[in-house]
Amino acid sequence: MIKSPIWTCLFTCLVSFPLLWTTSANAVSLVPWVGSADYTAAGATDGDEDVVGPFDTYDFGMGAAVIDGALGSISAGDQLTGSYQSYVTSHELNSTGGGTADAQNLNSTGSGSGYELTIAADFTETVTSVINGNVTFNITGGSANLWFDTTPDFDFNNDTGFSATNAILTGTIVGGSGTLISGGLFGVTSIDIVVDSYDANVFSPDNIVAGNSVFTLQITNPTNAAFLDGIRNGAKSVNGNTVDIDDLLLAADGNLALQAVPIPAAVWLFASGLLGLVGMAKRRKAA
Repeated sequence: MIKSPIWTCLFTCLVSFPLLWTTSANAVSLVPWVGSADYTAAGATDGDEDVVGPFDTYDFGMGAAVIDGALGSISAGDQLTGSYQSYVTSHELNSTGGGTADAQNLNSTGSGSGYELTIAADFTETVTSVINGNVTFNITGGSANLWFDTTPDFDFNNDTGFSATNAILTGTIVGGSGTLISGGLFGVTSIDIVVDSYDANVFSPDNIVAGNSVFTLQITNPTNAAFLDGIRNGAKSVNGNTVDIDDLLLAADGNLALQAVPIPAAVWLFASGLLGLVGMAKRRKAA
């Protein structure tokens, strides 16, 4: 008779656990995901991959972004589409100032040995204001994929090599905002991403739920002129999105900060209490 209240409490706690988890998780803010990436487990590999970490941010090289609208004719309320693609140059531990994690075989040149990581995204945006040549906009949707490839082969001029066989992380763009300043000479865009799927064999711990990307945009830097001209004179597209003569083509430098929901303290306390109840039940049974 003494054991009955214990098992009743145990059953009640187990039934209540999903509610506790849901309430607590929704109430907890996202925190930086800090972990490692085992690229040796990323599907088809050829033996020159790395295990990289700890890190929380992918840093991209200078990529390309196209927005399908002539800057001089854009007005508030316009809904535009665009695309972006780039490549990973390093793994950073920004949340704790930990610097760069070693990734000896990561290749960011687009050719040669090693492996490459590339990102490709499509997005939609709504222009919120155009004042004195400065354009502000809200990101309203889209998708983004992070790709692993054993053969470094990305090529901006031909718009190839940015999508591969293995998408190790996929996400839905759910929001963000940006500004183009002084007629589009410079700008900054922040993009929020909900992670739809990721390769749990690669990422540890496997609790990535979101990402935030911040991009610096520019179109006049002389060092990028040949880079952008190569796209206009070559494939004339970014991630398959055609670059028309009046479209805004920009060089975009950015990063992707991975985020997670931590296990709430209340859940740990509950788990400890539950183990205590089980232990008590065993002792009473033995008695």
